[in-house]
Amino acid sequence: MKELNVPSTLFCTTNFIRGEEFLWVDRLEFTINETGEKHVENFLMETITLRWPIGNVEEKREPSHLSSLNLKTQNPQSYRDSVTTIEQELKKKLDSVGFVPDIYRPLNVNEILEMDRSGLVSIGSHTDSPCDLSPNVKRGNGK
Repeated sequence: MKELNVPSTLFCTTNFIRGEEFLWVDRLEFTINETGEKHVENFLMETITLRWPIGNVEEKREPSHLSSLNLKTQNPQSYRDSVTTIEQELKKKLDSVGFVPDIYRPLNVNEILEMDRSGLVSIGSHTDSPCDLSPNVKRGNGK
């Protein structure tokens, strides 16, 4: 965007930037992509019971995408619990592998400040914890 001089807005999730919490969608993607398990059961948790193969890259793309969509309809604690359950089932967790691939690392404060100083990036507030703020999402508490 810098090369093309395209303005943008970056919404920061403070716990992610501080390294206190990974984005739940990243945790889910990492778990599915890195597991050695060949299938997962009950992947959509409360709504549908399925057994999906996840033995190769093509198979891993489908459950990751569909479960992300399903989890977005839950309240924040429910989808955090769901991702934790998936991590346990697949025996792989992003923050316990001893390294974090660059793709899952947050921007650091200096990178954010550099973006802000560029005049091309506006910095906005998201939340302290990663969650979906889509206005059309039906939350588990009826809101």
